[in-house]
Amino acid sequence: MARKLRVLVLGDEGIALFLTNGTKIERECSLPWAVPNLEQELVEVLQNKKNINTPVFILYDALEQQYRKEDIVRTNILDQKKLVKRKLSSLFPNVLAYSFVHLKPPKKAKVKSKHNSYLIAALPSTEHMRRLEGILKESRVDIAGLAFLPVESSHFAGAFIDKLTKKSSKKKDKDAPTSRWTLMISHHETGGLRQIFTKDGTLALTRLTPLADNSPENPNWVEELYHEFTGTMGYISRFGFSTADGLDIVIICNENNKKELQGRDFKGANLHLYTVDEAAKVFGFSISSKRKNPNDQYADLLHAGWLARQRRLKMPFKIGWIEKIAVPRQVAKSASGVLALGMLALSYLAFTTWQQYTDFQQDIADREGNKRILEQEYEQEAKIFDVLPVRPKTVRTTLEMKDKIEDSTLYSYSVLEKVNGVIKDRATLLSLTYDDKRTPDEEIVDKKPQARTGLAGLRSDNENHFSVFVRFRLPDKMPIEEKIKTVDAVKLSFERSFPGMKAEVTKQYGSTADQMTDGALSGNFQDNEKKNKQQNMRPEENYAEIMLKGARI
Repeated sequence: MARKLRVLVLGDEGIALFLTNGTKIERECSLPWAVPNLEQELVEVLQNKKNINTPVFILYDALEQQYRKEDIVRTNILDQKKLVKRKLSSLFPNVLAYSFVHLKPPKKAKVKSKHNSYLIAALPSTEHMRRLEGILKESRVDIAGLAFLPVESSHFAGAFIDKLTKKSSKKKDKDAPTSRWTLMISHHETGGLRQIFTKDGTLALTRLTPLADNSPENPNWVEELYHEFTGTMGYISRFGFSTADGLDIVIICNENNKKELQGRDFKGANLHLYTVDEAAKVFGFSISSKRKNPNDQYADLLHAGWLARQRRLKMPFKIGWIEKIAVPRQVAKSASGVLALGMLALSYLAFTTWQQYTDFQQDIADREGNKRILEQEYEQEAKIFDVLPVRPKTVRTTLEMKDKIEDSTLYSYSVLEKVNGVIKDRATLLSLTYDDKRTPDEEIVDKKPQARTGLAGLRSDNENHFSVFVRFRLPDKMPIEEKIKTVDAVKLSFERSFPGMKAEVTKQYGSTADQMTDGALSGNFQDNEKKNKQQNMRPEENYAEIMLKGARI
């Protein structure tokens, strides 16, 4: 998928800046190094408000490029990278940056090699790179990275041939063998003739030749190109080139040079001559109309458009000062993205909250409308009570008073029934007394009398506010010791008959009127005088009394 980029092509003659999205290509500027105010002019172009947020990619196309092919013993993945980096450090100790790419062996190879082949490239520190560093730092633009033009465009010529082959739909062309070698020659505005020689899509050789006259109107351009091609063919034989493998040559030039090149001998190679516009049409590039020179044959912009279409780089370079510029800006951009997402989330939250608020307001309005309707209906229905002989309020007040009276009413029958069941055949009931210590403010919980006890359920902070005193008399002929035991037995019977109530003997046989005993008496009754005194008690003192105390009966 194509990406929008500003591709800065750096060469020995100058700098060219292109804006491309992989389809449309526009030249922003082209400045020779000899321009007095190059830094200032390039900074102004880079800070163009229209494109300042588009990242800049540096496509290096100068002479100072070092390449080597190295075979390194095959090990595991982690150790392999360490060996390659160690080899790079020893081969290029004083370079600005280096990179490498693994060269996959041919698919037809019968014997598996014990070594991995790598294409290694190094970028030395140059005056042009130092000037570019100052320009990019001053412009404060985002930097997408740096790579070598020959490496990234190594598949460009092959893709060109593939597209031309697909367009040729003749049957005899389908059966023709494909060439393993491809050579692309293009004239660059940033300086010289660039030759990219590939074998099976892998970079085998690249050359950059400065021209005495770098303009498209150079009368000796074809002669110089053919001379360089001849020298390259003599040199490429060292890399195993054979005419039997086939060679496709793609040359980008203007219309005048195209006609002259057709009369040259390219040693049996398949020659493909195209102008910049024709080549752009093959790849679907749309070139800006700012190119006014009809003889223009600079192909830098084609390489820029090709780069924007690549999903990943073949051999990216990591340079310290670029990382220092790019990483903080990427972090700031990421933070801005997070902030934007946060604002979006807050906006969504505010919207949902407002939506809920409006829903609540609407619900309140609906309920108030329903309330008014019900009040009107109530007023209409309430008019019926105006004709009644007794007002409804009077009836409600009467019913409330009835409930309060019933709540405070004590039904003694059930209590007497339980007391009689306890003392029956054992004693004579003398009296039954109730004592209610509740205050008027204490709440009545149960409005109906309790079915089993006959007493309303009451709640108070004082759980022992209700007391029942049961006074009874035992037969006179019963010995005093047996009377005491009988009173204690009656006490236990009361506790079982009235759950939740506490029974306490408040008057016991054998005690004075002002003395209360709970439980059996201890000691020997040897004092006959005292014993006779107790047996000859006055009638009003000859009784026992038990108190039942609690919150509920």
